[in-house]
Amino acid sequence: ELYTNGISRFANSHYNYLPLMYADERNQSLTNIKRQYISYIGGISNDHAFGEYVDFIYEAYKNNTFHNIKFLIASWRDIPEDKRIHEMLSAGVLDVSSGKPMSNDQINRYYASTYIVWNAYNRSTQSGVLAKSFMFGTPGLVMRKNLSEFVEDKREVIAIDDNTDFSQISTAVDVVIQNFNHFSTEARQNYERNYDYKCHNKAMESILNEV
Repeated sequence: ELYTNGISRFANSHYNYLPLMYADERNQSLTNIKRQYISYIGGISNDHAFGEYVDFIYEAYKNNTFHNIKFLIASWRDIPEDKRIHEMLSAGVLDVSSGKPMSNDQINRYYASTYIVWNAYNRSTQSGVLAKSFMFGTPGLVMRKNLSEFVEDKREVIAIDDNTDFSQISTAVDVVIQNFNHFSTEARQNYERNYDYKCHNKAMESILNEV
């Protein structure tokens, strides 16, 4: 909309609108991985509400809210020093991979072993984390204000209004876990419908034919 309504369109009126596109990396070995995490995957930043995620999982750990479900932080960035993270690591309820680039296989395994991925960002544009999650049939927790045209609440994601409200977050996460097959199936179908490059072949062909 900014482009369409701005002066740039006069310099170039030939533009198209497509979502992120991926080649499908899910294989048989990744469909059989045990789900075990509520995960934060991606860059650590205030925009992505990393602090709110840590607040949430620490309270969940203290209250033993999610029995036999662990937490995961997977990021190439270094994690800010936090005694709560060390406590959860020592208790064996949190796994961490941080401070260095991960292999694609490692990242894929994290997505495939996650029940729900944290996408309850304070500020968000189009999220590659959510698209990659859907590739592995992994639903997302999102802020209602950030819902895009590509997702629907209670379908492949579950939306919350406040990412600092423990009760609201834990209830939403529990809904996904208790109805995981539904959410997972919808998430995978969303990937195939929106983010797999194959479903955009005709659009790309049309764009290239305009050149």
